[in-house]
Amino acid sequence: MAAIGELSANIAHEIRNPLASLKGSIEMLKEGKLPEKHKERMMDIALSEMERLNNTISDFLTYSSPKPLEIQPVDLHSILDSTLELLRNTEHKSEISIKKDFEGSFSFMRTLRKSDRYSGI
Repeated sequence: MAAIGELSANIAHEIRNPLASLKGSIEMLKEGKLPEKHKERMMDIALSEMERLNNTISDFLTYSSPKPLEIQPVDLHSILDSTLELLRNTEHKSEISIKKDFEGSFSFMRTLRKSDRYSGI
């Protein structure tokens, strides 16, 4: 029973994170105060998170057939940039200030199962 509870918690976590990103993107788009460039980026993030949700559900449905491992490069700065864009919605609604202090790209290799398609680290 403990294993089922842990599995359920992990699935809920993998669903809740993309939903939070979707909510933040849609809220920013609804406000209508974003420049066109940022609107496109928010739409890209929303679509990406929808795909992530779909993949999580598909992976859960095919859980019994493990996928082979693969190694792929991950650009940490790109992930951080996406995260900062989502956090900017919080920034203007509170007294939180967000400062970016990195440039360029920083890649590393990551071992994944083909089913691990989320953007989080």
